[in-house]
Amino acid sequence: GMAGLEHLVSPLNTSVGPDGRITFSPPAGPTLAEARTAALARLDAAFADAEAGGRVLSSAGFVIDATERSNRDIAGLITSMEASGTPETTFCAADNSFHTVTLEQLRAMRLEVIAHGQALYARKWELRTAIESAQNVEAVRAIDINFDGVSAA
Repeated sequence: GMAGLEHLVSPLNTSVGPDGRITFSPPAGPTLAEARTAALARLDAAFADAEAGGRVLSSAGFVIDATERSNRDIAGLITSMEASGTPETTFCAADNSFHTVTLEQLRAMRLEVIAHGQALYARKWELRTAIESAQNVEAVRAIDINFDGVSAA
């Protein structure tokens, strides 16, 4: 039948017989290599989303962005405070609230951001290994590509 495959119907795989009966030949499913390639592309997209939306609960007591940009921003604050001898500065949390933080808190936050990034990479590599070692298309499709709950803990 064609149920659910209507979007694949074309003159190349459908014919109408003399009696008006329609014959549809569904296309073959993907090969293992094609399934792996598609899964790796989904993995790359999911990783990029997870990386761009990274957040962690900092040891300073509030949620901070945990992205490459936030890592750079925190590093810049640390450098600035070290150079000027400033004991505290204002920091904008992920929810756009402002907090007074010390140099030591910023150093800890930077390590937390770095650890979050490392945890994301560890999950990416785990999923990539699963995709590459899957023995058939069904096994590739069964891999749940997500970064839910990834944390540095």
